[in-house]
Amino acid sequence: MGEYDSAQILGATRDFLHVRFAANDGSVNGAGERDRDYEGWASWGAVVPDMSAVVLDAETGAVISRVPLGEDLTSILYSPDGTRAIFSGGSDGIRQAAYEVRTSDYTLTRSLTSSNTDYLGTLFYGPADGGLYATVHTSDGSSQSGGKVSLIRIGEDGAPNFPSEFNIRRSTFAISPDGLTGFIPRSESGNSNELTLDVVELATQKYATPLRLFR
Repeated sequence: MGEYDSAQILGATRDFLHVRFAANDGSVNGAGERDRDYEGWASWGAVVPDMSAVVLDAETGAVISRVPLGEDLTSILYSPDGTRAIFSGGSDGIRQAAYEVRTSDYTLTRSLTSSNTDYLGTLFYGPADGGLYATVHTSDGSSQSGGKVSLIRIGEDGAPNFPSEFNIRRSTFAISPDGLTGFIPRSESGNSNELTLDVVELATQKYATPLRLFR
């Protein structure tokens, strides 16, 4: 194995990582040549994730778990019942990946990866059903802020459905702290001092009365 050889992380405990090293010809980043995949368990430190989260007991300071993460996944969001959490991150609201964990032991349960043309935006757990929702932004080819925004519900098997679609040209989709309301800003044409906030009731995915703000 080369010094910068990469591994796919399949699972984790507090002290060990379940990893897979894919077969390769040894030509990438000085990786060692392998004629087949190798899979097994390694200690933390023998394999180092891009980033990791350390879960501590707030009273004793003891390490409860370690969570392997991808690069720049620095945000965490908890489900309403506290049984699940999802790590995500990225610059300018663009998320290429997110990892969901079970909070009883902080083991990974599933990962989400966006495609080359679609990228993840806001992630949240629905206030009505506790399901995982995401805004998915489809680029129109001119910029990542162009195109349309769809609100999808991600099933337990990873399959999405599409309760709503918002044909907007702004990538911002903000969620209220209680998780009940979404806000989409848009400027009024011909009036640079006026901003409209489209209000979405997330329990029903229906538009409510918009808010008009003046700068």
